[in-house]
Amino acid sequence: MLYVSARSALPLLLLSSCRSAALDINDMPMKPEITLECRFSRPSADLVEIRYTLSNAAPHPIYAFTPLSDYQNSQYAPAPARVYVQLAPNGLVTLSRRLWETPETVSVFMPEVPFLTRVAAGGSLEETVRIPIPLIVNYPYLGAGAPEQDQRPVHRDAATAVFTMGYIPEEDGLTVTEAPGSPGLFAIGYGPGITRQKLVSCKAVPLKASVIVR
Repeated sequence: MLYVSARSALPLLLLSSCRSAALDINDMPMKPEITLECRFSRPSADLVEIRYTLSNAAPHPIYAFTPLSDYQNSQYAPAPARVYVQLAPNGLVTLSRRLWETPETVSVFMPEVPFLTRVAAGGSLEETVRIPIPLIVNYPYLGAGAPEQDQRPVHRDAATAVFTMGYIPEEDGLTVTEAPGSPGLFAIGYGPGITRQKLVSCKAVPLKASVIVR
């Protein structure tokens, strides 16, 4: 019969415990390199404000799809106040700045491509967006390919909201150009932009607001 004293068993138990802890730490998921933090507020009854910080902990720069663009005088110009708005059937509003994929049902001659803002490795981008209430659903190619009909705007209620940002890592083969007439901003073609784009979102928050769907 084998006897083990309490003194001799204790170190074995401690060693086993330390090994288990080490394995658990190694198995823990790594913190994402690109993160998005948002603060929603209602400075007035007819306005929602979003203050967001896009942080880049990657070893290389990234390009964020901001500001969005607006077609003016036969060309796209920066629209720093613009945000895309979607509404899901469950009342979730998605506010975003990203490159939108063209629909397969229609032919798009000139895709809507936002401008790019460079975020250095280890740096961050902070912006504030103010959106009037009621929110109005808008995003590129909305209703494209749908039959023409007399459809009046419908008022819906939002319950929660989330903000999403599109970005592109600066990798080998990436080609961006300085945006003409817009110092500090960059441009990219639709093709390379949509294939390289990644999305990051902040956590959904409660947001009671009226939404107009056209």
